[in-house]
Amino acid sequence: MDGSATNNDWEVFLGLPIRHNEVLEAVRLRCQAINDDERADNSTFLLTEKGVEEVKKLLIDLLGMNP
Repeated sequence: MDGSATNNDWEVFLGLPIRHNEVLEAVRLRCQAINDDERADNSTFLLTEKGVEEVKKLLIDLLGMNP
């Protein structure tokens, strides 16, 4: 995450089911759970530091997947 996503980008991603790809839908649902648990209380950041770390771990897991 480079911090360039807007609140709107994040909400659209979380709100639109990805019906054609189970793996991506699972990622979206995991991000929804992270958002529910680690949403930042201010308008500067979307997630808490812990939430950002959880999303980074998810990305690392995805990058390590075999096609």
